Amino acid sequence: MRCDDVLTWRTRDGETVFAWHRGAEHRARAALCLVHGIGEHSGRYEEVVGKFNAAGISVYSFDLRGHGESGGRRGHTPSYASLLDDLARIIEKARGAEGETCPVFVWGHSMGGNIALNHALLRNPPIAGLVVTAPYLRLGFEPSKLDTLLARFMNVIAPRYSIETALDTDALSRVPGVGEAYRADPLTHGFVSARWFVTAQKAAAFALSHAAELRYPLLLMHGNADRITSVGGSREFAASLGDRCTYREFDGAYHELHNDTVKDEAYREILSFIERVSALPSVHAP
Repeated sequence: MRCDDVLTWRTRDGETVFAWHRGAEHRARAALCLVHGIGEHSGRYEEVVGKFNAAGISVYSFDLRGHGESGGRRGHTPSYASLLDDLARIIEKARGAEGETCPVFVWGHSMGGNIALNHALLRNPPIAGLVVTAPYLRLGFEPSKLDTLLARFMNVIAPRYSIETALDTDALSRVPGVGEAYRADPLTHGFVSARWFVTAQKAAAFALSHAAELRYPLLLMHGNADRITSVGGSREFAASLGDRCTYREFDGAYHELHNDTVKDEAYREILSFIERVSALPSVHAP
C-alpha cells in the first residue's frame, strides 16, 4: 500500500499498531477512517482508496491487532474494548490532521463493520457518519457446536488459544483472482483467538439489540449472495433504524462489494452518501 504518512503507535499493553494516511489529491473535502475485516489487512483496499483520494477524500486506516503489519498474536485481541480504542485513535489522528471543519466518516467492512457500529453505539465518536459493508452481525454459516463450546471454554482458561476460521476465500468476490490473491497474500491469515471469537459474537448481538439507538447517519450495504456474513443481520439492523439508515442490497453480490463486480456502483454509493451528509458538491465518480 502506497501511503503518505505512517502513523504507527504503541498500545498500553505494548503492542504496535500499524496505521497510515493517504491524502486527497487536492485539498481534502472529507476524511474516511477505514476498518478492515478479520484475517485480512488494510493494504487490500488500495484500489478503492485511490478512488476516494481522487474524489478529494483523505483516507486513514490501520491494521487490527494481530493482523497485517500490526503486532500481536495472529487473530487475537486482549479485549473487545482495545479494538474500540484503536478505532478512536485513528479518528483522533484524522481530526487532528484535517482540522475540525473537515467531516470525518468511518467505513467498516465485515468484522470492521461490527467494530464501527459498536464504537458508534458505545463511544459517541466525533464523526459525521458511518459506512458499513457486509458487517458481522450474524455469520452467513453456523459455526460448529464444538468450535463454539471450545472457544467459550478456552476464553476463560486460555484466551489466546487459536481457532482456524476456515474462510472460504472463493466466497469473497465473483471477480476471478480475488480469492487466489487473498490466499497468496503473506499478510492474511486464517486464525481467530478464543477471546476474539467470543467477544465478537457478543458485540454482534449487542449491536443488533441496540440498533435503534444509533444516532449517526448510516449507509449499510450488503450482497445478498454473501456466504460469509449474513445479509439477514444487515436487514434487521436497517429495519430497526427505518429512514435513518440508507440501506442498499446488491443482488447476487458476494462478501467484498469493493472487490466484486459491483465495486464501481458500491463506491459511487459511498461517495454520494459522504457528499450528501456533508452537504458537499458532487464530483464525477469514476
